[in-house]
Amino acid sequence: MLLFLLLLPSVSFAAILFEEHFEDTNFSSRGWYDGTGGAITTLQYKTGTHAYECHFLSGGTNCAGGDPRRMKFTATDSIYISYWLKLSSNWVGSNLSYHPHMIFLMTNLNGDYDGFYGTYTTAYNELSGVHPRMGLQDASNIDNTKIGVNLCNTTEIRAVNGCNGICDDPARWDLQDCYDGGGGVYLNGRMTTPALSLTTNAWHFIEVYYKMNSISGGKGQNDGIMQMWVDGTKLVDFNNIIYRTNQHPTMQFNQFALSPYIGDGSPVDQYLWIDDLVVATSRSIQGIIAPSAPLNLKAK
Repeated sequence: MLLFLLLLPSVSFAAILFEEHFEDTNFSSRGWYDGTGGAITTLQYKTGTHAYECHFLSGGTNCAGGDPRRMKFTATDSIYISYWLKLSSNWVGSNLSYHPHMIFLMTNLNGDYDGFYGTYTTAYNELSGVHPRMGLQDASNIDNTKIGVNLCNTTEIRAVNGCNGICDDPARWDLQDCYDGGGGVYLNGRMTTPALSLTTNAWHFIEVYYKMNSISGGKGQNDGIMQMWVDGTKLVDFNNIIYRTNQHPTMQFNQFALSPYIGDGSPVDQYLWIDDLVVATSRSIQGIIAPSAPLNLKAK
């Protein structure tokens, strides 16, 4: 008998940390904690029969039906997040240059219930109106005695996302913050917002990837990664990000949070929906098609 072997492409699949399909509200049974609820709907969904629904009432700061909030996972240097997102036809976001926050990534240097802001590092995946946005802050690392002083080549005891200098191409960040949060304690942050506008009342596939930079020679290196795809098109591709310095060389991502928030209150009554959330360590190669069997082969 003639035997033949079809060779498939070599594919390195991501390690999935968790998935959430929003088919029921038993979030705590799947590891979510610190939640305030989490409404789902049968009227809007990408797959299955339900999706997460965030209803911002006019003037509301949080989703009216609550959120599932936090999920812990094994600490890792790299995180990939994908989900389907739909915005109501009247979606305007906050109508301000900041908010709504939506998805937060925190690290093993912070506690299980720490606030999302003023941390050792929080990565953001959110919206500015109908524009997808990515951002970072590390306010707990700020040297408050050196506000406005560029410490990039002076010390590793510094913040990397504002107030002590930005050392990895500051020109590409359309929003950079360093301000007194009260009592002389400063807060920081930086955001990048691609020009793409999401179509309202339509599902979009959002993917983001964050990878910590390395530490070498006692110094944080400019080799961290930040990427974003929308409907398969890469919009952000930064490969020289500094997330951590040698002040915190073992800092890794270990906490995901879904908690949409408009600090000054929603300007209108509006909705967003999320379905089929996946959190993994890297982006899988998707859509691989096995090659067809060779024609005219006969087995004897």
